[in-house]
Amino acid sequence: MPRSGALGTGLAGTRLRRTTLDLAGFTLTKVGSNTFTVANTTFTAGTINIASGTFSQYTRAHDASIVAVTLADTAGAALA
Repeated sequence: MPRSGALGTGLAGTRLRRTTLDLAGFTLTKVGSNTFTVANTTFTAGTINIASGTFSQYTRAHDASIVAVTLADTAGAALA
């Protein structure tokens, strides 16, 4: 589900069906003051860099320990 541009709040996955966020060893960078939420999601190896805004999980994420998460040392960056 590739998207670009300014979005309000993003949600990947559903509460009912497991989905996959395939990082394929790459880095996903979260920027902007909005919130990006993953729900019932399996991850592949890679990095999630939270530069600003909030990255959160709804219900539970599967295999999230395989992902390296970096959180910017700045006001407004959050992991929820």
